[in-house]
Amino acid sequence: MKIDIEGAEMEAFQGMHLIFKQCPPNFILCELMPEAVSSRADSAARPTDIIEFMADQGYLACQVDTDGTLLLPPVNGPAVEGATHIVNVVFAHTQWQRDRPEMFGS
Repeated sequence: MKIDIEGAEMEAFQGMHLIFKQCPPNFILCELMPEAVSSRADSAARPTDIIEFMADQGYLACQVDTDGTLLLPPVNGPAVEGATHIVNVVFAHTQWQRDRPEMFGS
């Protein structure tokens, strides 16, 4: 699943509560915008809040390496908030780390 909704990610994720319980997506790609990005909406949730919310739903926030592997350890909110650019994140359901460890690198 790809979500690109310019700062309304938290609202979308909160609205997906039944989906997370009944048929959670394996992967969700989205952009997280730190405060330093001028196009960030004033109403946008902080990356830390989004990452913590998604962790509670069973997801790891990973960046993607040039070879397509998902990088571990997972990215954390302060690292994203300190960025000066938009950060592309793949929220990977934790089952994938257990079932397909070859998809993850460090």
